[in-house]
Amino acid sequence: GALAVRGRAAAVCNEAPVRGVSADEEDDEVTAARLAACLRSLSEVHARMLGSEDPAAAASPGAEVEAQHRARALLLEEKRALGTSMEELRATMRALQEEGEMCMVRTRSNAAQLMATESV
Repeated sequence: GALAVRGRAAAVCNEAPVRGVSADEEDDEVTAARLAACLRSLSEVHARMLGSEDPAAAASPGAEVEAQHRARALLLEEKRALGTSMEELRATMRALQEEGEMCMVRTRSNAAQLMATESV
């Protein structure tokens, strides 16, 4: 796998220099060849590790992971909606409890007044 690719890149890097060119040109060509071999090796290793030569496809998390992400997002939205509904229900229950307590106080007050007027 990766070792074979690395070995092939090393072989390219160690090729004999081109004859009939100056030392600087020879160094430039050797450096360019080594760089090209390294880039090819890197691309091959990258493709083998990720399973695709297309960088966009290799970076994609896959259909299953995307489906799980959508399902989690949907569940989170439902959880938020349920939380909002629960808060509204609590507020309604508090209002009803307060109203019930006020009715109880009025009833007791009215009963006390009625008893006071009947006893006179």
